[in-house]
Amino acid sequence: MANAPGSWVAPGLEGLNARSPLKVHPKMASFIASKGCGPMNYQAFTNDSLTMMYEGIRGALASDDATKAQGGETRFRVRETPDWKKHAADLEAEMIKRGMTFEVIDWSEDQATLPFEE
Repeated sequence: MANAPGSWVAPGLEGLNARSPLKVHPKMASFIASKGCGPMNYQAFTNDSLTMMYEGIRGALASDDATKAQGGETRFRVRETPDWKKHAADLEAEMIKRGMTFEVIDWSEDQATLPFEE
C-alpha cells in the first residue's frame, strides 16, 4: 500500500493497521529520525508498568517457543533479537532497585521444548 502524499510510515510498522499504514507528519518523522531510539527511563514507570512490560516479554517468549515447537516461524523473534534480553535485564535491574519480587525469565533453549504448566 502506498503512503499518502506527505505522510511517512515508521520502518517496521507497515501494515499494523489493516485499514491504513501508520501515518506521521513529515516534521515529526524528521524529529523521530534525528533522535533515534534512546534508552528508556525505567525510573519513570510505576511498579505495575514494569511488571506489565516484563510479563509482556515472558508472553512473547512463550508464544515464540510454542510456535517454534509446532514448526512455525516465530512471530516476535525474542530469542533472536538481543534487544529483548537487554530490555528484560534493564527491567530486572529497576525492579531489584525497588525491592520488587518477580520470577526471573529463563532464557535457556531447553525451556522452548517444555510443555506449558497449568
